[in-house]
This record gives sequence, C-alpha cells and structure tokens, in this order.
Amino acid sequence: MERGCSRPPISSPSISTTSLRAGSGFYFKDLDEYGMYSFFAGNDDDFIESYYRTDRDFQKEAVLLAGDD
Repeated sequence: MERGCSRPPISSPSISTTSLRAGSGFYFKDLDEYGMYSFFAGNDDDFIESYYRTDRDFQKEAVLLAGDD
C-alpha cells in the first residue's frame, strides 16, 4: 500500500502507526510484527473494516479479519 494520507504518525514504547493510502499501518514493537487496518464506506449503510498482517513495507496482505467476520 502506498503511504500518503495527512494523518500524523503516532508512536509509543509498544506501537507506532503510519498513514497508508487506504488505511493505517501498525508496527507492534514488542512482537516485531506489522499490521494494517482499512475500511470501505459505500452507499447507504455499507461499511467494511479489514485487518491484515503485513511486512515492514506494507506490501503483503494476510487477512486476519475482514467484512462481517
């Protein structure tokens, strides 16, 4: 995913965030793991949230939870 949103990054001793084109990226420092969160807001009440495990470049996506799961 491309970076490019205007939200400022957040960092604490255990987690840091980055803005991505279609959501947010997370680095869980204690676990040395990366994750992504994205959402889609469509017509009417359509709203889909998705969670992924990813690599340090936020390019790979392994679905953890998506849609109505």
